[in-house]
Amino acid sequence: MTPSGTLGRAAIALVLLTAAVSRMWDIGTKSLWVDEARALAIALQSPAEIIAWCRGVSSHEPPGRLLLMHAAACIPPNIVFSVRMPSLLAGLALLPLAWALTRRAGGGCAAGTMAVLFVLFSPALLDHSQDARYYTVRLALEMGAAVALLTAWRAPELRRLWILAGLAASLALTISYTSLPSSAAVVLVCSLLAVRPARDPEAPVLRRGAITALVCFAAPLLLWLLPSLRVAARFVGLAPAPPLEPAFERAPRAALRFAPDWDLSLVTSLLHPSAEVALVVALTAVAGAGVVWRRSAHARLLLGLVLGLTATAALGTDMRAFLAPRYVIHLHFLALVLAAVALGTLWESSANPAPRIAAAGLALMICATALPALWRVMTLEKQNWRGAAELIASHFTPGDVIVTGAYWSEKPIQFYLQEPEIARAIFPHVLEEERFRPMVRHRASVWYVGWGEVPPFVRQTLDTEFRLVARLAGTQGDVSVYKKGPLPPGA
Repeated sequence: MTPSGTLGRAAIALVLLTAAVSRMWDIGTKSLWVDEARALAIALQSPAEIIAWCRGVSSHEPPGRLLLMHAAACIPPNIVFSVRMPSLLAGLALLPLAWALTRRAGGGCAAGTMAVLFVLFSPALLDHSQDARYYTVRLALEMGAAVALLTAWRAPELRRLWILAGLAASLALTISYTSLPSSAAVVLVCSLLAVRPARDPEAPVLRRGAITALVCFAAPLLLWLLPSLRVAARFVGLAPAPPLEPAFERAPRAALRFAPDWDLSLVTSLLHPSAEVALVVALTAVAGAGVVWRRSAHARLLLGLVLGLTATAALGTDMRAFLAPRYVIHLHFLALVLAAVALGTLWESSANPAPRIAAAGLALMICATALPALWRVMTLEKQNWRGAAELIASHFTPGDVIVTGAYWSEKPIQFYLQEPEIARAIFPHVLEEERFRPMVRHRASVWYVGWGEVPPFVRQTLDTEFRLVARLAGTQGDVSVYKKGPLPPGA
């Protein structure tokens, strides 16, 4: 083993250790937040019930994520850690995938190293690696399909890579329909290869591989074809949207945290916590796209299709009214890869120290300016429902009633308050005025716990008859606990 080999292995071990520690930090102790708790409540049902729910109540949600969560929830002893474990493992897998995709896109070793560091220091990817919504699982499958396809395109005799590309693209679509642009790009490339002109000497091998990938892509989706078509029809306006879930039917729409406006804040939310650095990443990624255009025709076609289909979905469908950054998390990953290609090319362009200093300085700035946001992700709660539940449980007395607010507020409360006597006292999202006021008026001791905005009549009652016991801060919204009747000691 040469010194350089030893140093390289030590660097790889250090990066993986840092990634593992940062992604495992408090992953089993942080509170579930409403999105996770809602999904877990569904995932704890049987697989047949999960599939029936996806086909019925939620025709916009494929079953893969909930079935994966169902399997993860069976792993003892800490269910919170278990259901987040797939995201953690997928988040770690993004590091080698960033290296591989950068190299397939025409970048050198320096570019691959920078891509790994950018992924390591990405607050968005760290956040989703600790979240049971499985956006990193979807992203790892999408990028795995892209890497497998680009590799198989160069070595078409490797049939297992074609199989992997098709299966990964298909499974990504069963995790989330937001992976449709990336999966569709893989399908389109394979379709083009399947009809490649026969005069090309590699055409027969490429055709067999592409058809294999298409078959592997279609097989897992056969049982889910019609719901997928319904979703596609809804997004293009050919079918009505499904009804809202009960928790949202009467909720004030202004309280929902919709996507940023179509301005600079959208770029910031997608690329980097700092607006100035986000612009640097965007401009560097554009330069990296130019490098990919010149160096790799294969990556140029695939990544161009991904970007084009994503733009079409974002601008030409209902997504333009609700474009949450997590829906296009693959754009964040690709921007980091393209920025790494540009800076790596600058590093390798000359032995002159000036370009290398510039490339290293920009890379260091991108990583260093993300550190405060990384620390916030690691240490802060998204929504501290566990703290709210512990407060209520420690001061609960027989006869108390617990009323939860809108937006699935009852899901985390029901998860953390499973003691039978307390669980029976929970009344989920009582938002009708004719039910809420009598319930409060005729009881001496009532708890109210929720997040976000509340209807005016609820706010009026809270202001006149309740006292604020605690407001627990969170990055995705504060959880407020109110009490009518005797207050807990020290409140």
